[in-house]
Amino acid sequence: MASLPAVVTVGSDPSLDDVEQALFARVRARDVDALAELLQRWRPWLVGRVRRDLGGRQPGGRRPSDLVQESCVLALRFLPDFCGSSRQELRGWLTTILHT
Repeated sequence: MASLPAVVTVGSDPSLDDVEQALFARVRARDVDALAELLQRWRPWLVGRVRRDLGGRQPGGRRPSDLVQESCVLALRFLPDFCGSSRQELRGWLTTILHT
């Protein structure tokens, strides 16, 4: 997967597809359905991130996909706490949730 730029704001990066831009705008407006859709789109990235971070370990017998699922539930629950303004900040916030 291609690396992401340090900061991406909606409307400023032509590499973001229109659907993802619209979803991110809705996430910023606290739309849980939009976050759920983005999480689904980003699931391969999230699972890859967990696999890389765990290095083959399975804490408590939980697989990377289990940890991602748990983190997605938390992200949906705590969406009102997200105060970022870029896609990269959203991914950073999700990464923080993955590590909790």
